[in-house]
Amino acid sequence: MDLLTYIFKGSYVNRQKDKSFIKNVLSTFNRDEITGVGIKVNNNPWSFEVFIFITIDTNYLKREKFTEWLKRFDDKYSLHNIFLGGVSEGGNIATFINEDTLIFFDRLFIFSEPKSELFTRNKLLPTLRFGKRSAFETKYPQYKNAEYQIPAIFISHSSLDKDKIALPISDYLCAKEIPIWLDRNEMTLENNSSEEVIYEKIRHGISICKTGVFIVTPNFIEESKWTKVELSICKELDKNILLLIFDKNEERVEKLKKDFSLDDSPIVLMNSIEVDYETVRKKLLENHFI
Repeated sequence: MDLLTYIFKGSYVNRQKDKSFIKNVLSTFNRDEITGVGIKVNNNPWSFEVFIFITIDTNYLKREKFTEWLKRFDDKYSLHNIFLGGVSEGGNIATFINEDTLIFFDRLFIFSEPKSELFTRNKLLPTLRFGKRSAFETKYPQYKNAEYQIPAIFISHSSLDKDKIALPISDYLCAKEIPIWLDRNEMTLENNSSEEVIYEKIRHGISICKTGVFIVTPNFIEESKWTKVELSICKELDKNILLLIFDKNEERVEKLKKDFSLDDSPIVLMNSIEVDYETVRKKLLENHFI
């Protein structure tokens, strides 16, 4: 079996939409393709949480087929840096093997949709009803929010390559429980207000990671300023560097390597048509970059 586990964010208030999504998964794929489907519900009235987890066996269901199917659901994208072990701690959890087992879905939720919407809109209401949040969570630790993992891999890429290359690689690594730093997750519109703020955010991201993975494409070399900044920071902070070479222009790549003294950095030559994500993971492991 070659398993990938994807975690998706659900909605406590709009739970029936999530129920429909799970039903769609169960009716679309068989049990060889999807080896596990489940949900974790945290009924913490200060911070409701719903996570949907789906495990696929890529021997029967190609990752590309599954991710293409997912595109029909605008609000469902793979979460990064939160994994099955963390999700399964505390809360109410159920797994589903077919559509009939969805009868247990609604029993996981303590508060009705209207009541949960009130709590979500007015954060004082839970305190008035249950007392201080800190005392509540100390007494009932199962209600503490799930923890996201600290990133180990900084993903450097041109914004022009985000959707086709950077996001799929990031999703794959996280499905294999390797935490990553990606600007989409870490950078908000407020962070983009000045170059100084962007620089500090990037530098902090690199500082907490063990390794920088650089997606070297023509866009990376020719079109992006920030990728060079990220390379420089990685060198300055003495971080591990892994180069994923998509650019077929050897002269251009060699110049980049020379400019940043990258001759000793491990390289993965990538096929730009079909990216071999597992090779990337194995290269990270064999070099002890995680």
